[in-house]
Amino acid sequence: MCNFSQLKAFYVDLIVPLESNIEKDTKVVQVRYSPFTFTLLVNIVVSLVGFVHFRKGKVTTVRGCQSKQPENGKVHSDINAKFD
Repeated sequence: MCNFSQLKAFYVDLIVPLESNIEKDTKVVQVRYSPFTFTLLVNIVVSLVGFVHFRKGKVTTVRGCQSKQPENGKVHSDINAKFD
């Protein structure tokens, strides 16, 4: 059986250094996580704004073409009427 001194030595030699490394790594991750998430959020917002502007331009162009088509057709029929 393991005696208490062997368990204590195992704890001091292995577990304590691992716990301290985990605490250091946690601090490093927290420091680097915040700017990363901020940058990611900014990129997402910029992409969404660009997409919205793209869609608005596309809808405006489609609506503009639809509103101009009858006028162009009317002009075309007027020109044909003059030549007939």
